[in-house]
Parts: sequence; structure tokens; C-alpha cells
Amino acid sequence: MLLVAAFAGVGVLPLVLARAFGVSFAVSAPIVVLLAVIYWAAASDSVLMERGLKGRNGEAVVGEALEDLRWERYIVLHDVPFAGKGNIDHLVSGPNGVYLVETNFGSYLPVHLKKAKRQAAKLSGDLGVPVTPVLCVGASDGDPYRHGGVQVVGFDAPLPWIRGQSNPPVEFQRLAHFSAGL
Repeated sequence: MLLVAAFAGVGVLPLVLARAFGVSFAVSAPIVVLLAVIYWAAASDSVLMERGLKGRNGEAVVGEALEDLRWERYIVLHDVPFAGKGNIDHLVSGPNGVYLVETNFGSYLPVHLKKAKRQAAKLSGDLGVPVTPVLCVGASDGDPYRHGGVQVVGFDAPLPWIRGQSNPPVEFQRLAHFSAGL
């Protein structure tokens, strides 16, 4: 019923505009349609903007937490350009390995796993050591687990998980050479 009333209101609006401003129905009807489209676009954009802000906030939260590893002889890089195809949210290199950390505010999709795995494989080739892909998600409230070759951890878990690993580290000179090429 509410939907019918809304359509009736929108249908009457051009007539009201036509009478109030002395313009024809042919002029007022497209104006009403344009305003409806603008309203719809603004509402859709706000949802997309909210998702973007949540994603950026998630990256900031995880990035800030990863900064604590600097005190433990880790190198932490943020927003690393990736071969002309986007970026790596965080790259962590320490005495127990190299970790590519992607963040996702909500849950994740297979495409997120594929991206992290593909980027880690490329980076592993560039650095000459294994690079472990890690997907840090806000919607995870359980223990870290492996899914599709990618380690999945919650926003509160990347530090203890990274600290508990034992993988080959990358030589500092090699990482410096890689970083210089960014």
C-alpha cells in the first residue's frame, strides 16, 4: 500500500509543479524523474561510500596494530603498489618470514582469497623466499584458519599469529632493493 501511495505521489508531483510554476506537464514530469534519479544515485553512493570508509578504517586499524611489530625487528610497509594492479594493504617482513596482509572489514569472497594468493606468489618470486598470504577480516571471531591457501585471521589476531610462525626470512638487502623499485 505504501508503495502505491509513493507512486501516486510521484505521479501527482509533476501536476503540482506544473500548476505552481505555470509550466507544462511535459516540462515538469522530466524534472521529477531527474530528481528521483538523483535521489536514488545519492542513496546508492552513500552505501558505496560507507563500504569504502569501513574498508579504509579496517586497513587503518590493522596497519596501526602491525606497527607494534617494528619494536620486534620487523619491517612493516603499508599501501604497497603492486605491479600496476592495485596495492598490497600491508607487507610485514621479520625474523620469522614475510607476510602479505590484506584487510577486509566484513566477510570475504573467493576473489579476495585469489587476489592475496596471487600477490603473495608474485612477491615470493620477486623476493626469493616464501611469502605467506594473510587475509585479516573484521567478521572473524574464531581462531585463525587456512582457506584456499590463505591464512584468515580476525582484526584482533594478526600479531599473535605472525609472532607464532617460523618461515624463512628475506635478506634485508633484497627487501631494500624491492622497496626501492616501488
